[in-house]
Amino acid sequence: MGSAWKRSTFIGGLLPGGRVVGHEGVETVVEVREDVENVDVGDMVTTLGGPAFAEYYKTKGCNVVRMPSGIDDYTLWISEPPCMRR
Repeated sequence: MGSAWKRSTFIGGLLPGGRVVGHEGVETVVEVREDVENVDVGDMVTTLGGPAFAEYYKTKGCNVVRMPSGIDDYTLWISEPPCMRR
């Protein structure tokens, strides 16, 4: 396993330059701007980009897709970009 994965996931530190790894993760929405209409606070979503291993991060509304209800976030904790676009 590469040092980038060890550093951010297992040791908890940042990569050089303060970067955090991770992309195409599944997260819970904690805040939404007024002009965002496709998700609400509390929704479980998958996102393009990241840093998905960060505790919190901002992303554009066009990069967010609401997950179907009833999905266990421990079984589907990462998505692939081809699964997001129709």
